[in-house]
Amino acid sequence: MKAYRFVSILVLAAFLLAACGGAPAESAKPPLRLAVNLWPGLYPAAVAQEQGFFAKHNVQVEIHYYESYPQTYADLVSGKVDAVSAVIGDVVVISNQTDLKFVFAVDSSDGADELIVGPDIQSAADLKGKRIGVSFGTYSELFVRTLLEQNGLTTDDVTLVNVPAESAVEAFPAQVDAIHTYEPYGTSVVEKGGHILFTSSETPNLMLGAMMFPAALVKDRPEDVQAFTNAWFEAVDWMFANQDQVPAIVAKVFGLTPEHVWFGGDKVYTRAESKALMQPGNDSSSAYFIMQKYADFLAISGALTTKPKPENLIDSSFLK
Repeated sequence: MKAYRFVSILVLAAFLLAACGGAPAESAKPPLRLAVNLWPGLYPAAVAQEQGFFAKHNVQVEIHYYESYPQTYADLVSGKVDAVSAVIGDVVVISNQTDLKFVFAVDSSDGADELIVGPDIQSAADLKGKRIGVSFGTYSELFVRTLLEQNGLTTDDVTLVNVPAESAVEAFPAQVDAIHTYEPYGTSVVEKGGHILFTSSETPNLMLGAMMFPAALVKDRPEDVQAFTNAWFEAVDWMFANQDQVPAIVAKVFGLTPEHVWFGGDKVYTRAESKALMQPGNDSSSAYFIMQKYADFLAISGALTTKPKPENLIDSSFLK
């Protein structure tokens, strides 16, 4: 009799739960939508997905591959994706359109960005009076301005022409005598008679890659941002230890062929290196300093309506 009564109570409880729609369950969170393009600093995304690091840290991530880097942050602003690694200068610009948080330093171009010039230009002094292609109001322009300044020149000594790096092959040499670009476009420009005069190895951390999320998402889902960060840097460590396996993994996840996956010219940061960069400082070893440099430049160029404060954009709390 006691056993029958116990079973009856269980049946009744199940009936009542069903009638009321069951016990309240935590609503399923949507996956984090990460935008990527073909760049070594973003290879950890593919590694974290394929090696199960995102799953290990209990965060769902959808990887969306883009041919065009600028489209990634356009889609972040419009809400089509939740996370993007952008050059820190672009973070400053985008922050005027939407509230963002820069949560960790991803990488820095260390030779991958190039100033390619014609055969009659053999030194910085030969740039005088020449047309230089840059993408106005972006890191591309600041890169060239910085190189000029380092070599005793100013923009008054040259003519800057608004040409995106992706259009370098079409623009050189008909429209410009020199141009900022990167691979795979750089090789094609060299094949047209150009040669590399300077690279981003001469401007340390100027093209710092920043992983950014909408501020509202960081506030509402801090545990997912933390899990994402943990998985990312575990993937970085794995990538350094297994570099020969990376091309096949990236090709699979990004939908490419291994031959397209290139290395070199980009410094990918470990967790410790990223944490060090995310501290205040007075030189290019600090993301605060670099961000302020961009804010000042972009305000003068007219690309910014309001200069953001680095301390309001940078959130290093996930690098504990």
